[in-house]
Amino acid sequence: MTKLSIIFFPNKGKKSSKTRKTPVYVRVFFNNVKAEHRLNLELTEKQLAKWNPVLMRIELPDCIENDHLDNISNEFKRFLALNEYKLSSFNAVKIRDTVLQRQTGEDIKVIDYINKYYSRTIMNNAELTSGTKKNYRKGINHITVFLHHFKKMNITVKEIDNAFANSFKDYLLNDIAELNKKGMLQPSALGIVKKFRTIFNQAVNEDVITKNPFLFIKLSNRSAKKPRLNIHQVRELYISEHKLNPTEIIYKDIFMFSVFTGLAYVDATNLRRDCLEYRANGDVKLTVARQKTGEGTEQFLNQFAIEIIDKYKNIPYFSNANKVIPGKSNKELNVQLKFIASKIGIPFLVSSHTARHSFRQLLSESGIEDDGVIKRMMGQTRKDSVDNVYYEVTETRLIEARNKLNNFLKTNCNV
Repeated sequence: MTKLSIIFFPNKGKKSSKTRKTPVYVRVFFNNVKAEHRLNLELTEKQLAKWNPVLMRIELPDCIENDHLDNISNEFKRFLALNEYKLSSFNAVKIRDTVLQRQTGEDIKVIDYINKYYSRTIMNNAELTSGTKKNYRKGINHITVFLHHFKKMNITVKEIDNAFANSFKDYLLNDIAELNKKGMLQPSALGIVKKFRTIFNQAVNEDVITKNPFLFIKLSNRSAKKPRLNIHQVRELYISEHKLNPTEIIYKDIFMFSVFTGLAYVDATNLRRDCLEYRANGDVKLTVARQKTGEGTEQFLNQFAIEIIDKYKNIPYFSNANKVIPGKSNKELNVQLKFIASKIGIPFLVSSHTARHSFRQLLSESGIEDDGVIKRMMGQTRKDSVDNVYYEVTETRLIEARNKLNNFLKTNCNV
């Protein structure tokens, strides 16, 4: 007698250490052979505690996860009704894929799988920052152009291998004249490759492919040292208004605000006044989450940053928009910085990125050595640090750092 059954179960061995959620698997038994698959369904700890292994459902009201499982169960019943007399033509894997309406690696195109992954897992994920979503979209745009250029738009997931992954790596790194494309540095390429490692890890979990070829791509994650302003160049910019026209002064102020706070361009130009807390003693505390990573930035502002804020706070356009400093496009800012740097005599290309690197240099030159304080002021993660568990960055430490930076800037920039 043919034995065929289907069960659902939380796979506790696959529980995410980050989200603390447990994925649900389906298992099809057919003639003593099993075929499993990870469903696009994860249980919170509360839901897991209410899982009934007999009913294979969550004993909570209005649980949409149960609806998903019911749909699969109904599809299984439909499969049995349609194929009762021809089960011998199936195996466990084929039954599983038919019930789940899965395309196999031979069926689904790479570009379709990637776009489906983005729509299903990334686009509406509230736990991901807009910067992360943007980076996924950027990676997908790159691989779309790659597939078009090398006439691989019809390649299936099952067909991708180490050669495919290496070809994509070379595409990212190399100049391609006919596409007017400049090759990127290895750390930038690695950021894109990591996205596809994640995407095709999911393909492995879904049994669409047996191995992820992007796992074998080796790229350096060390960026070349970025140019940064020394304190003398910071001073020359600070006192440069007599050399600049009114338009250039606005762009100079945007840039210098980032130099004095370490905020990335996008965070500086989008900074709202409700991110500033004015204390009775005159201190101004800045608290904001970085748009790129979602990591929190917290610091007490030095007098030079406050000067720029005060300069623009009574201009109607900016006060009405609740913005701290003028909002200009990053592209135009970088164009203007070329002219400004030339007038000041700075001997390297200055861009909006230079400001954040310069701030980090100023912290060191000010004698600020506490790694936790530096990371808090710059909005950098400390997730891999033991200090993150045992060490708290207090306001007292942040004020001490502000005072050191303030004194250093006053000593070297005041005229």
